Amino acid sequence: FPSHDMVACAGVVDGAEVDVVDMAAYEVGRGQSWPADYIANEVAAIASRLGVSDVVVDVYGDGNGALIPELENAGLGVVKLNTQDMRNGTVGFVDANLNGRVRHIAHEGVPALDVAVVGAVTRKSSGGYVWDQSRADVDLTPLRAVTAAWWVHHSSTGGEYDVMSSFF
Repeated sequence: FPSHDMVACAGVVDGAEVDVVDMAAYEVGRGQSWPADYIANEVAAIASRLGVSDVVVDVYGDGNGALIPELENAGLGVVKLNTQDMRNGTVGFVDANLNGRVRHIAHEGVPALDVAVVGAVTRKSSGGYVWDQSRADVDLTPLRAVTAAWWVHHSSTGGEYDVMSSFF
C-alpha cells in the first residue's frame, strides 16, 4: 500500500465533543515521501485557508524531524507530540470512539481514514497502547494524524471529559 502525508484537524462542531475532518492526503509510493518544504507549504496554505496558526506533529513519525523546521519557517506554530502523547491519544481516541464521542465527517472519494480504522492494529506501550503500522495491512497514517489532532484538542480543553462516564 502507498504511504501518505496526512493533514487532519479536530474540534467542537454542533455541540459534539469532537468532530474529525481528514482534510488532505498526499499519496506517494511506499518508501517514498514528499519533500519537507513542499509539505510545509501545502500545510501552511491549508492552515491559512482555515485560519489555523498551529499544527501538530508526532516527532517520532517517519520523516517528521525534517518537517518541523520547515513548518516553523512557514510561520506555523508546531505542537510536538512524543510517544506518551501518542499513547494517551490512542487510548483516549479509542475510548471516545467506542463511547460515541467522536464523529467523522467523511469526504466522498477519500476513504483513507475509514480504511485505517477498519485495519487498525495496536501494540502495547508502557501500560497503554499505540497504533502499530508494522503489523497493519493498511496505511494507518490517517488514523495516527487524526489521533494526534484529537489528543491535542482534548488535552487542551482542560479535561472536560468525565472518566467515570466510561464505567458501567
